[in-house]
Amino acid sequence: MDEHPLVFQPLRIAGLLLRNRMVGLPIGLSGFIDGHGAPTERMIALYRRRAAGGAGLITVEIATVEPHACPQAGLLRFDSDQQIPVFSLLVDAIHEAGAAAALQITDRWHTHFPYRLHELSLAALQAMVEHYARGAERALRAGFDAINIQGAHGWPLARFLSPLYNDRTDQYREPTRVPAMVVRRLRTVVGLQVPLFFRLCLDEGAPGGLHPAQVRDTIAPQLEDAGVDVLDLTFGAGPIAKDVKAYLGTEPLYSPAGERADLYRWVRERLSVPLLGRSRITDPAVAVQMVEEGAVDLLGIGRQLLADPDFPLKTAHHRWDTINRCIGCDICLAQTVLRGRTLSCPINPTLGREVEQPPPASRAQVPRARARYRGGHCGTGNGVGAGPPGSPGHRVGTGSRPWRLAPAGGGLAGAAPARPGLLWGLCAAGACRAGGRAAAGHARDGRAPPDGRGRDRGPRDGSPPVRVGQREPP
Repeated sequence: MDEHPLVFQPLRIAGLLLRNRMVGLPIGLSGFIDGHGAPTERMIALYRRRAAGGAGLITVEIATVEPHACPQAGLLRFDSDQQIPVFSLLVDAIHEAGAAAALQITDRWHTHFPYRLHELSLAALQAMVEHYARGAERALRAGFDAINIQGAHGWPLARFLSPLYNDRTDQYREPTRVPAMVVRRLRTVVGLQVPLFFRLCLDEGAPGGLHPAQVRDTIAPQLEDAGVDVLDLTFGAGPIAKDVKAYLGTEPLYSPAGERADLYRWVRERLSVPLLGRSRITDPAVAVQMVEEGAVDLLGIGRQLLADPDFPLKTAHHRWDTINRCIGCDICLAQTVLRGRTLSCPINPTLGREVEQPPPASRAQVPRARARYRGGHCGTGNGVGAGPPGSPGHRVGTGSRPWRLAPAGGGLAGAAPARPGLLWGLCAAGACRAGGRAAAGHARDGRAPPDGRGRDRGPRDGSPPVRVGQREPP
C-alpha cells in the first residue's frame, strides 16, 4: 500500500489547510455544558483528546445561535458575546492538538421551531437569517477555522429543504431559497477565506422526503451557487412531527463499512466542491479506499472516534490490530439525544472522563505491542494487562486484582489506567467486541488444563502468537 495514501495528504479548502482528509463529525450532544449552555472543562478535555487522535478537522457539536426563552437541556448555546472566551478555550485545545476546528450551528432546538413552515412570519424568517450571521461572527472571534451549517435531520433549515415540512405557499416554498439566503449572508460575515460546510440530507428515508436524485440534480448545485465550500452529506429526516418517531440515519451494527461509497461517487460526479461523506467507517482499509478511489474528498468519522479517538493515527501507522472498533450499538446517541444524559460508549469507558486522564503519550514513547488475552473471562484472567512492560497497564499475574487499562498507544482502549472495577460490567461488550478474545480453558490460577486447551492458539489470521508485552518485530 502507498506509504502516503490520499486520505493522509493535506487538503486546502478556501483559506484553510487541513493536515489530512479525516474529519471528526459532531455526534449527539455530549451534555458537558454549564447552566448557561457553555462548554465546561470536561467538554474541552473531550475535544482535546479527539483532536490528539490525528483527524485533520474536528467539528464541535451543534450549537444554537438564537437566544431562546426555553433552551434545550444538554444543547450547546452560542447566542451571546459573553460566551466567546470559553469557546476560545475549546478552540485552543483543539489547535494545540494539531487539528483545525469547526463549529456546527443552527437557529434553535428543532422542537422549538415550527414544524409547519406556514406558521413562520416573514419578520421571524429575516431574524433567523441574522441569528446565523451573528453566530458565525462569534465563532470567528472565538477562533474557529470553519463553520458547519446544519441543514439536515429536521433542524430549522432542513424544514425548508424537505417536502415533509415545507408547506409554504409564497416564494419560500422553493427548497433552497432560505438556506441560500443564510449561506450568502454568512459569506458576507466570514469572507472568502473561511470555509462554509453545509450538512445536507441525501436521503431522508421517509415517504415523500428528499431522495438522492433530487439532491444531486437540483439542491446540491443550487447550494454550490450560493457559496458553499463543502457539502457534508448525511442521511435521515429526523423528527417529522412531535408525535411521529424520528427517522434516524445512523447505520446499524450489521451494515458493512463503506456501503454508501458508490452512492457518494455517483453524487460527486455532479459536484464542483468537495464532498464530505460518512459510511460507518470502522475498517481502516475502507477509510483509505473511499478517498483513494474518489468516493469522497473528505472522510467523516463519527461514532468510531468515540470508540477510539486514535483511529486516524492507528490507521496511518498501520496499527490496525489495536483499533477499538465501534459496534454500532448507538448507546452514544441514546444516552444524549433520547435520554438527556452525558455521552458514553461501552467500547471506550474513558469517553467523557478525559479530564481525569493524563494526556496520551506520543508514539515515540510507546513501543508497539499487541495484547493477548490469556485468562479466564475478561478482567479476571492472568496476562490481561496490555501495553509496554513496566507500564501501569502491563500486568502478568493471577487475575486476583481488578481489570486495569493500558496507557494510550497500547492495550485495549488506548487510555490511561481506569478506576478499579470500571470495566467489570463492560468487559464482554468492550474487550471481546473490540478484537480481544480470551483463550478458552485457562484456570483462574493461570495453569492450563491437562488437555492443553488453554494454550495460546495465536491470531486467527495465521501470524505467530505475540505474548503479553512482547514487541512486534520491525
